[in-house]
Amino acid sequence: MAATTINRPAARANSAATLGAPKSKLVYGFAAWGVIMVVIGLYAWGHWIASPDFKPSPMGADPLPNHVYWTLRITEGVAVSCAVLLLWKFMIQPWRREGRITWDGMFMIAGFLTWWTDPIDNYFNFTFMYNSGFYNMASWTAFIPGWEAPNQQLFPEPLFFVGGLYIWWFITPVAAGCWVLKQMFEKKPHWSMATKLTVMFIIFGLFDFVAENIFQRLEIFKYVGTYAPLTVWAGTEHQYPIYNCFMMAAFFLGMTCLRFFKDDKGFAFCERGIDQIRVSGATKTLLRQFAVIGALGLNIGIFYYTPFLLFSMKADSFPKYPSYLMAEICGKGTPYACPSAEVPVPQGGLLIRLPLKRPQPPRTEHRGGRVDVIEQRRRAAEPLMPHQLLGIETPIRTPEDGVALAGHFTQQVIDRHLEVPPGGLLALDRLEQRLEVSGPEALGSLPLDDLV
Repeated sequence: MAATTINRPAARANSAATLGAPKSKLVYGFAAWGVIMVVIGLYAWGHWIASPDFKPSPMGADPLPNHVYWTLRITEGVAVSCAVLLLWKFMIQPWRREGRITWDGMFMIAGFLTWWTDPIDNYFNFTFMYNSGFYNMASWTAFIPGWEAPNQQLFPEPLFFVGGLYIWWFITPVAAGCWVLKQMFEKKPHWSMATKLTVMFIIFGLFDFVAENIFQRLEIFKYVGTYAPLTVWAGTEHQYPIYNCFMMAAFFLGMTCLRFFKDDKGFAFCERGIDQIRVSGATKTLLRQFAVIGALGLNIGIFYYTPFLLFSMKADSFPKYPSYLMAEICGKGTPYACPSAEVPVPQGGLLIRLPLKRPQPPRTEHRGGRVDVIEQRRRAAEPLMPHQLLGIETPIRTPEDGVALAGHFTQQVIDRHLEVPPGGLLALDRLEQRLEVSGPEALGSLPLDDLV
C-alpha cells in the first residue's frame, strides 16, 4: 500500500508531462485558426473601406414606411446601448477588478472580430437580407476569398445594429445558458449529461425561433430565399427556415459548453496546455485571445454556416419583397434573376446549366441529308434581323471572341418564321452559359448566304 501511495503522485506527474505536448499543440491549433480569421476579416474590411463599394446600399423605388424607419432607429440605439453596458459588465469592470482581461472579455472581443462572417449566409446564393433602411455602407463581400453569389457588394450590412450585436449577442445567451446548466447540476443532479444538454438545446432553439421571427415581423431582416419543404410560412414575407433554429441551438450549446466546462485552472478546452508554454504573461494572453477567436470561428462555421450554405443551394421559395428589402441585388432592373426553383445557383456571377424546355424543330432534306431547321422568316427571301435569332439581354461581362455554338448552327437551314421565343430554339450551352449577347450591334439585314 505504501509503495502505491508514494508512486501515485509520480504517476500523475508523468502522465501530466506526457499529456503536456498534445495540449500545447491544441492551443496552438485554435490560436492559428484565430489568426487566420482575424487576417481575413481585416483584409476584407480594409479593402472594402478603400473601395467604391463603401457607400449606402440602394433603397429602391418603394418608400420606407414611417413606423419601419423608427423601428430601425430604435433597434440601432438598443444594440449600441446593450453593447456598451455589457462591455462594462463582462469586460471592463472585471478587468479593473482583477487587473487582467477575463475569459468573457476575450469572448466579447472574439465576437466582434468575427463580425466579418455575417454576410456568409449569402456566400453561394441570395437567402438572407437586412433592411436597407439601416445605416450602412453596403458590404465587404467582394473581398471575402472565393465569394460566389453575384451583386452582394450591395448587401446592406447594418453598422450600428449588427456591429453592436456581435459584441453582446453571443455572450448574453451563452452566459444565460451557463447559469441554467449550473442550476440543473445543483437541483437535478440525477439527470444525465445527455439530458441536461438536450434541455439546453431545446431552450436555445425556442429562443432563436421566437427572437428571429419577432425581428422578421419588424422588418429588421428577412430570410428572402429558403428551402420550402423545411420552411414555416413558406412563400410569405415572414417565411422562416425551421432548420435555422436547430443550427443556432447547436452553435449556442457548443459555446456554452466551452465556457462552462473548464479545468481546475480556469482554462477552456481551446486553451488547454497554455500553462505549459514558457512565454511572457502578455504573450499568453494574446495566445489565449486568438484561441478563443479560433474556437468561436470553428464553432459557428461547423454548426451554423456549413449546414446553412448547403440548404441555401436548395433555396426555392422567394416571395416578393419591397425594394428596401432587396437593395437591387436581384430581380427587376438588375441583370440577375432572384433565386427560385427554375433559377440555378449562381457561380462566379454566371448562371450555370440553365434548364430549358426546347421544342423540337422540324426537319427537312438538305444536300442529300436530313438537317435541323431554324424557322425564323415570315416569307421567302425575307432578310433576318439579329434579334430574331438571339434574345438580347443586358451584358453581364466583357464580350469574348471565339466562343463556339453547340450544334453547328451555322450549317442549319432558315425556312420560315415560327412564333416560338428564340430562347427556346437555341441551346447556347457554350456562350458564357447564359442566353444573352454582350454589346449587340444595331439592327440590320443579314444575308442568308452568311448562314449556309
